[in-house]
Amino acid sequence: MLRGDILNKVNVCTHGNLFCDHYQVKGKNRCAHTPWGKRAEETVGSYISYKFFWFKIRKTNSCILYLHRFAGNIINEWAMCKGKPEVLLVCSDGGYYNLLRIPCILSKAGCNVSLLTTENNILIGSRFVNCLLPQTPDIPSLILLLKAHLDENQNHYAWIIVGDDGVLFELIKYRGEEWVEGWFPVDMKSDAVDIISTKEGFVRACSVNNIPFPASYICDSIHSAHAIAEKAGYPVMLKTMRGSSGSGVRCAQNAHELINAYNSIKSPPKFILQKFINGLVGVTEILMEHGTPVAWISSYVYQTIDGRFGPSCARQFMEHVSIEKIILQLGKMLKFHGLCGFDWIHNQQDDSITVLEFHARPPPGFHLGVACNVNFSDGIRDMLLGIRTVRKPIVSSTTGKPKRVYMFPQHVSRCIKERDFKDLIHWIPGIKSNWYYDIFLNDPILLKRIIFHSFFGKIKNLYQKRVTFFRIFAQ
Repeated sequence: MLRGDILNKVNVCTHGNLFCDHYQVKGKNRCAHTPWGKRAEETVGSYISYKFFWFKIRKTNSCILYLHRFAGNIINEWAMCKGKPEVLLVCSDGGYYNLLRIPCILSKAGCNVSLLTTENNILIGSRFVNCLLPQTPDIPSLILLLKAHLDENQNHYAWIIVGDDGVLFELIKYRGEEWVEGWFPVDMKSDAVDIISTKEGFVRACSVNNIPFPASYICDSIHSAHAIAEKAGYPVMLKTMRGSSGSGVRCAQNAHELINAYNSIKSPPKFILQKFINGLVGVTEILMEHGTPVAWISSYVYQTIDGRFGPSCARQFMEHVSIEKIILQLGKMLKFHGLCGFDWIHNQQDDSITVLEFHARPPPGFHLGVACNVNFSDGIRDMLLGIRTVRKPIVSSTTGKPKRVYMFPQHVSRCIKERDFKDLIHWIPGIKSNWYYDIFLNDPILLKRIIFHSFFGKIKNLYQKRVTFFRIFAQ
């Protein structure tokens, strides 16, 4: 059984599970083994309240949920006895959209999934999480807990996944320490750390390794950026040295927009000015085994959320001969191990693919591989067993058109946030034969949390804004 930063072991699990160790963390009971990983109240007997929808249902009135939990614990205990590979997912609550399907993919690969995360992460509700370790309030304390946990469980995990950029950047601060070497996605002693952590390092590495990349310039002031833009020609792109989900990306069509873009990214002391390329933006998700790509899929970004340069919420699958070559170049350059991806742009005038950015953490589209005959679960299983099999995408459709997918929950969130309720028609099953239905029904508790904690929260915020507007207008 795993051990984390755990205090005061409780002999009897108040969940009523026979095969579950229970611990008391920060004065509250917590189950560190069940896939549900819920906190429970200390009450007399076995009357435990579960927060379900908006009200509490007593254990006596939720037999199905109890039996499901009880059966799940027996299955998990049996699976651990069978010696399945242990995988640890380390993430914060900020990047949960990218990781919603990762526990399911790992579970289908035959892995026991442990989750180490910050508080209020929606992933703790996933039924595919076998072991929920104690949660922390912020990322720095999460890394300290990770260090203590790995010191106590040396060589326990077959694979440790860094789930988001916040955790990745915090881990890089420990560069040179022995505990972080050996399992980090790249060699901590190599230049690959600088390449994956800053856009400046990635720009220079692409130039040295002949990877197609837009003409880019490192600027230290708005004056130098203006001089370069006048010489190179507009439009241009401004990018901060670090950023994710389009947060530090702006486009400028002229000198006035250049100044506004610079101010909107909080006037950084150093930033990248990049020549704008007109084309279709896309993303490629990759599974790499120490620099060797073993599975990948590519798709156009058909629709985005939170602005033009935000994360994708609708994809259209594609193939291109240049992408495999770029993947091989990136693997050779970084020797990356794990789930990663990169953004690119397809210039349809000369049919060229140009790399825009590399993601040293899992992008959100790995579960879509089954629509392109790429099963990442099989790829992960073979990788952990030492079997190297390359899985290339095959984009096909019965209608002759490339398959398109509206991503859940990203696309629904966009419709609610932008009040584009007509676009919700895409979630009617069978409405289009060349669409891939993305909603997950195999994880009902996680689905419920997304619906009632995310979607209803956005609807409530919209309603409150409208009420506030009418009150001000009435006054």
